[in-house]
Amino acid sequence: MGWNEIFFGSMIVIGLGAFLFFGRFRAGKAQRERQSKIRWRKH
Repeated sequence: MGWNEIFFGSMIVIGLGAFLFFGRFRAGKAQRERQSKIRWRKH
């Protein structure tokens, strides 16, 4: 195993850890239920 695998492997692990850590937080009610949202569906 070279430094390349160690470096990029640790980047993947750190990135997944940050994604799972910040995925626990939810947007506030004022941000989720606002009237000026972007309408992604066209109906």
